[in-house]
Order: sequence, then C-alpha cells, then structure tokens
Amino acid sequence: MLQARVYEAITGRQLPPDVGLEDVPEKMVLVASELATNAIKHGLPPSIVRLLHTGDSFVLDVADHDLSNPPEYAVGRAPGDGGLGLHLARELALDVD
Repeated sequence: MLQARVYEAITGRQLPPDVGLEDVPEKMVLVASELATNAIKHGLPPSIVRLLHTGDSFVLDVADHDLSNPPEYAVGRAPGDGGLGLHLARELALDVD
C-alpha cells in the first residue's frame, strides 16, 4: 500500500505491477518501503512516512519515535541477510545536503 501511494503521489499514476528500478519514481518507492520497514521493525510507533515536494524536488521523510536508538548501517552482512535498507537509500538518493 505504501509503495503504491508513494508512486501515485510522485507520478499521478497507479503503480504498474511489473515496476522496475530504472526511473526516479520506482527508486523513491523502493527507498520509502525500505526505510518504512526499518522504522516499523527497529523503532517505536508510530512510524511516519511523509513525501514532500516543491517544484521538481522531492523529500522523503521517514520517522519513528525511538530517540534512543539511531539508525545504523549494517556492516559485514551478506546481501541476502537483510539490513541493507540504509545503504540502498544512500545509493539511490539523488541529492543529500
């Protein structure tokens, strides 16, 4: 549901069933899903996902309420073992200031 809503917010269209990762909307959907999953799995409720935009720029804001447990990059894990959501988000980000 989150993936479909993020995609529709960015493009104004429904998420295709065979979506790939070649375009920005698909990347934003993947990053939103990864970060929301991290917030739900490792944080405290409520988890909040917001997509903000101005002009042609988008900001994806994902938060939980666990202020004592900051996000950590997975180190030394095989890709199939999970825990690579933050790495993926960093790799797919177009601009981080």
